[in-house]
Amino acid sequence: MPKTVLYAEKLYPDDKVERAVYGPDVRVKWLNVQNLSQLEDRDCADVDGLMVLRMGVTAEQLAKFPKLKCVVRMGVGYDKVDRKAAEARGVMVCN
Repeated sequence: MPKTVLYAEKLYPDDKVERAVYGPDVRVKWLNVQNLSQLEDRDCADVDGLMVLRMGVTAEQLAKFPKLKCVVRMGVGYDKVDRKAAEARGVMVCN
């Protein structure tokens, strides 16, 4: 089964670069929410990787992603990601 990476913020007009970088074995999901709490459970169920820029990631929001293995903060620092909650769930946090 292919891995799924979710971009929760619509940052770019298309996903051509991401598809070229990830290759055919990774599915890219593009959504546009102001907060991860706005995501439906069905949007989170198959997500292996989460890419965020402006939004934070709380313990409650991490719990919405049963398969999550990695959160990538596409900005400077980790201050918007609950790293202790991520560690408890075995989720890697990167930037």
